[in-house]
Formats: sequence, C-alpha cells, structure tokens
Amino acid sequence: MTQQVKQSFYTTVEHPFSIEHCEAVSCNFCGAEAYTALGTELDFEIRRCAECRLVYISPQPCAEEIPAFYDAMYLDDSPEEIAARGLGYTEQQLAWMLRRRKPDGGKLLDLGCGFGAVLAEMAQHSEWTLHGVEIGEKAVAHARARVPSATIQEGTVDDVDFAPESFDCILMITVLEHVKDPKAVLARVMGWLKPGGVLMVQTPYVEPFIRLKRFLPSLPIYFEAPRHLFDFSPRSLQLYMEQAGCRDTRVEIAVPYACGSRLGIALIWGVKLIGFALYRLSMRQYIWPYSGGLIAHGVKSND
Repeated sequence: MTQQVKQSFYTTVEHPFSIEHCEAVSCNFCGAEAYTALGTELDFEIRRCAECRLVYISPQPCAEEIPAFYDAMYLDDSPEEIAARGLGYTEQQLAWMLRRRKPDGGKLLDLGCGFGAVLAEMAQHSEWTLHGVEIGEKAVAHARARVPSATIQEGTVDDVDFAPESFDCILMITVLEHVKDPKAVLARVMGWLKPGGVLMVQTPYVEPFIRLKRFLPSLPIYFEAPRHLFDFSPRSLQLYMEQAGCRDTRVEIAVPYACGSRLGIALIWGVKLIGFALYRLSMRQYIWPYSGGLIAHGVKSND
C-alpha cells in the first residue's frame, strides 16, 4: 500500500511511503500481549501495553521495509529545509546538558545526526572528538560539509559497528521511536559506551495528545505512523534507560526541535512553557503530560 505520513506541528517532512509486509507485534519492553487501544492512524492501531504502559503501533512494517521510509526524507537540502530541522534551541539545550554531565569532553557519537546540527554545535567546543551516523545519503553529505571535523558514516545502528567501550557520550536524537527493537538497539549502543559514559536520548511524547484527539479530532498532532513505531512517556523512557544499564538517569522536557510555521512555533512554546514552569516549581520532579518531547540522560554503570 502507498500512503502519506500525517503532517503535524512536529512533522518537518512530508512524504509518501509504500509497505508490502507488516507484522503484528506485542510489547517490546515486557512482552505482554494485553493492551488498551488508544486510536488508529492510517491502517495502524495505537496501543498501550496493559502491563508496562509502553505505547506502540501494531501491525508494524517488517524490518526490511523500514529503510525505504527514509529515501524521500532528505531530498531537499535547501537552507529553508535545514532551518526547519534545527531551530537552534535543541542544539543549545543538548550541548548544555552534555557539558554539565561531561565537562571534560571526550569522544562523542551522534546516532541519527541528520544534517549535522547537533554536531555543528558541539564542534564549537574543542574538547570533543565528533562522530556521526545517518541513514540518508543527502543528509550525510551535508553534515560532512557542515562539520568537516566530524567522522560521519552512512547507515543505521544495525549497519555500523564500533569498538567496545570506545565513546564517552552517545546521543540518540529522535531515533529510538523509529527502530523495530528499542531494547536490542540500546543494548548494542551501550556496548560502545565506556563505563561512566553518558547516554542521551531524545524522543517525542505524544500519547496524551492522541488520547485528547478522541474529544478534539481536528487536533493537528499525530503519532506519525508508521515512521514512528513507539511513543515513550517519562516512565517508559526511564525504564528502558535503566534496563540498558544506566544509573543516575534523569528525564527532562525537550525544547521544540521542529515545526513548520510561526503559528506552530507559538502554539508549541505556549504549551511547553506551562510544562517548564511546573517542572521547575516541582524541583525537577513533575513532567506535564503535554510536554510533547523528552530528553533522558544517564551514566553507564561500572558493573
């Protein structure tokens, strides 16, 4: 079947996809079969695990179908398109968090580096040696030109390999929601991270909006199935990080990282500012359900 990915405030690309083979799936984290249906998008049911509450879609495209989704994502490398993919706030927030965790720098890997916006921000700090991985040929070419000091490979997490315990920090920015097996991916990635190294993961958080759409069907925020296979709440993201071997894990609200219009930017910031205020007032304990995006960061255990 050929369909069009739903476009929302958080969607920076609009492209068709074609799927030949799908498969029914159970919960990736705990394996439970029982679930609550939250809604549907295109031909995909959005489910919440009855046991651990992980949100995912089923059926899901088979693994061999997924790389083709990204063939059309990076066709436009115009300044306008690149600007839409990196507003600057995200890069500054991640750099600040990372330098707070690792003030002495080290070797950094950005998995899913896109056009290289985060790498470009980190390149301003000489204490970092930069590496990146991205699936799109156009994006890789632009990222290499934009950050010549970085070593950037084309491929997915499954396509590349690195020496065990070779990085001081690994970033996964809007990556985990795209992969078929987040648990296995995190286990593989953690093998590349040194003990005491930092893993930083940024994901969307749209489950509350999906539930709200039962009452407001015209709400212009979508799950973005089937490019997005999962949606992570603060609880589920922390569970994944801890299961992968992270300690001292913190989940924080992400600033807006993508939007297609000034109106969208204003609306997103208006909602997020409420979340940031509540987060600060609660001494960094409470994350408002309508925060829209999360950043989890933790330190690899020495065990």
